Amino acid sequence: MGESVFSTMRNSPRTRTSGTNGRSAGSGWVNVDELAAGATSFDDIVGAVKEIHRLEAEIRQLGAARSSVLISGESGTGKEMLAKALHRNGSQAASSLIVINCACLNEARPGVNPARDLREIVEHEGGGTILFDHIGELNPEAQQTLSEALHRSAAIGALRRSRIMATTSRDVRELAARGLFRPELLDYTAESEIWIAPLRERPDDISAMIGYFFRYY
Repeated sequence: MGESVFSTMRNSPRTRTSGTNGRSAGSGWVNVDELAAGATSFDDIVGAVKEIHRLEAEIRQLGAARSSVLISGESGTGKEMLAKALHRNGSQAASSLIVINCACLNEARPGVNPARDLREIVEHEGGGTILFDHIGELNPEAQQTLSEALHRSAAIGALRRSRIMATTSRDVRELAARGLFRPELLDYTAESEIWIAPLRERPDDISAMIGYFFRYY
């Protein structure tokens, strides 16, 4: 039998990480992110007052819900950071945030069974948040694998125990309309949506970000 990436992580010490550089070595596509309950939710989101207030309001509104959330925006807009803030403000804040790098699911790797591992993640890690990062990068085969794993988990009621989130820098609804993205994945991951505007449309954020980097770096 092939090695289960997720089982390897379950049997190893979990580490608290803070970004994409913290992905577990040896797995590449799944990371258990132990975010401390009650940790600061909004201080890491830097920008002008108007935009920050809009994002905070959306996070507070969606935090109390259990609906799946799709976070869209261009690369570098802070989608994963926003997902973590949403997790910290949700009912699953005391549980783990499991980040799955969807881009890596496209790669065939010896001894790794993504379909089995995805089912294990959803079915055995109930109560937390599962984030499918870069879901728009999935190729057709990986989309089918994820769709089947989520369908199976939904059929046995496992999805009700976890919150599903996803991020994308591509317009997955347009891709679905063109037959390039499976519509059922939107049903599982996009009951609610948050869009982050690109920096070029938020010129006031540039000075806020410069001030942030001067203060902390």
